Amino acid sequence: MRPQAVEQIGSGMKILFYILSLIVPIAGFIIGIVYYSKGDPESKHVGKICIILAVVGILASVGFAAILYVMVLGFGTDGYTPVAALSRNTVTNGVKFTFVSISSSISWQDVRMVLSDGQESVSWSPHASDLDSGSSSQSQLPAESLGAITVTCTVSDIAGNGLVNGGDYFTLTTSVLSTFSPATTYVVTILHAPTGSSMTSSSFAG
Repeated sequence: MRPQAVEQIGSGMKILFYILSLIVPIAGFIIGIVYYSKGDPESKHVGKICIILAVVGILASVGFAAILYVMVLGFGTDGYTPVAALSRNTVTNGVKFTFVSISSSISWQDVRMVLSDGQESVSWSPHASDLDSGSSSQSQLPAESLGAITVTCTVSDIAGNGLVNGGDYFTLTTSVLSTFSPATTYVVTILHAPTGSSMTSSSFAG
């Protein structure tokens, strides 16, 4: 009987098989099974390597997906800006803004209320510790000068938990002698302090 011919696999073909097995694991398994089933040692060796690289490719894909998931879940939270909706009502010498809804409760200290008259702007940042008494709480923040008027911001936390929830509100008031001008359009923007992005905004005239 003649000895069985040994199949010679070129180096370039081996490299192609190995790369394909690593990148496309299913192809690696197919190539590996086909060559491993052959009788000559070289084919078996190539088939075995292809199967091993296919397994490595699958594990690498799973590991990369897990890392990506952790990065998105862990670090993406810090970059998330809640979305809020405000209602507006006129009060004596000012305007009351109520949080109608907010996509996720956040601490008051992560909120910044910015008031602009189109030329200048002022802002207020409440302290959560001033609003977490366990019952309805109110905090009057320092007055700020916006052009010719002085504006005071008063924050009310209905639940007194230090968190911004639907129903909580804040009022912007002025003195009796110098009030919001009817000729000026004022814009109130609620910023999410950790991201610096706007959660919502509302405009009004005096």
